[in-house]
Amino acid sequence: MSSRSSQSQSHDQSFKWQSAEQNTPKSHIPFIYKFITNWLITDPDILPTPDDDHLKPRRNYQVQNYKDMKYIYIFGGRGHIVKQKPINIVTFLAILVPGILYFIFESKWIWHHLSPALPILTAYFWLLSLLFFIKASSSDPGQLPRNIHLPSLPNPQTHKIENPPSEYFNSIKLPYHNDDKIGVTVRYCPTCHIWKPPRTSHCSTCNVCVKIQDHHCAFLNNCVGYRNYHYFLWLIFSINVTCIIVTIQCFMHVFHYRSMSQSSDVHTFYQSISKYPVAFLLAIWSILGLEFPLMLMVLHLYLTSQNITTREFLNYVVGKHQPGFVNVFESKSIFHNLYINWISRPRGNLVVAPTDIYDKDDIRYQHIEPLQSFEMETTT
Repeated sequence: MSSRSSQSQSHDQSFKWQSAEQNTPKSHIPFIYKFITNWLITDPDILPTPDDDHLKPRRNYQVQNYKDMKYIYIFGGRGHIVKQKPINIVTFLAILVPGILYFIFESKWIWHHLSPALPILTAYFWLLSLLFFIKASSSDPGQLPRNIHLPSLPNPQTHKIENPPSEYFNSIKLPYHNDDKIGVTVRYCPTCHIWKPPRTSHCSTCNVCVKIQDHHCAFLNNCVGYRNYHYFLWLIFSINVTCIIVTIQCFMHVFHYRSMSQSSDVHTFYQSISKYPVAFLLAIWSILGLEFPLMLMVLHLYLTSQNITTREFLNYVVGKHQPGFVNVFESKSIFHNLYINWISRPRGNLVVAPTDIYDKDDIRYQHIEPLQSFEMETTT
């Protein structure tokens, strides 16, 4: 009897333990971990599945149903970077570090010997360069939503659209008053499953369609399009101004010995750069850093004066691929074109909202295989 009672007690005790385990909540995820992976820097590809209870409700930036999507979101989906070599970080440091060196070693001398306005002016354009770089590299370039124009619903097992119409693989040429000229062409994107609006291109690096895409910038690690082209233009302008005024100030510091009295201990150029090496280093750095932004500035001044994108310029003007190309978006006024691109163009609304609550039934965020014609399927 005693053995049976002991067995029943042990059985009851194990039952209590099992029920206690079932009622015990799942292991608590530390706040700092959730803060870093779900808000600060979020890679949707490595997050747990949406079925996990502790992540509900989820945001659009936390779910990645598309294949080969290369976005990493920052600050709760308010910005993004592309999974590439971190050239953007190197570029940001190339702007940040010289400015810090300038304010540590040069600004005090320039304030007292030249003018207090010069360090203030330098700080203004340097901070503008940093802010415009952050905005241009992390903001939405004009990404368009997916799966808007589906010829039919996909197969739920294969996620493929079977037997798509042939017109989805053709280009549509909008009417123009002269048949010999090429005006506006509309194409279907088989990856994003949308009819691309005029001047929209699919970026193979970001794997998204971007409205009025100018180019994909490796230094920003982001596309430059309708919603951040304004930031890009003012970024290269601010960098050019900053490099020019820093170069002038630092060379004035290096050659200041020429206007000093004989009692000074600096009499030659070699003595000057030995005593003020940071001034000479910043001058050389600014000259080298001015070359590429200055070329970009000249190029985009021309492009914006014609209201033409870099892609259109390279595909239709320089390459002579389309000799009948007509830029129908040109306003016939250089100053009006410059005003449109540099000042008055609105950013527009955010079409794809990463911070909205994720809806699994929203077809825009569902994975659908790229559209393939019958000829492509037979060849593959």
